[in-house]
Amino acid sequence: MLSKCANPDCSATFRYFGQGKLFEVDSRNQVPHEDGSDSFSAKKGPRSVERYWLCSRCSETMTLAVDRAYKLRLLRRPGPVRAAAS
Repeated sequence: MLSKCANPDCSATFRYFGQGKLFEVDSRNQVPHEDGSDSFSAKKGPRSVERYWLCSRCSETMTLAVDRAYKLRLLRRPGPVRAAAS
């Protein structure tokens, strides 16, 4: 979905490719095993590519990732590592 920021709490609308960060999710290998296990088979299902966008402001502190269940998750990016005071 490229019409707005993937962060549900943000109302920024997509206008230019040069702003923010674009994510492409390919669900081609998301065919579950017939036995109902958590793993996924090697056979390829129908290709389905979805695109998501985080605005410049949100992409500074957040990123998108696909979890083991192939659900898209909005994650907070780790902050910079600070040196311990001596």
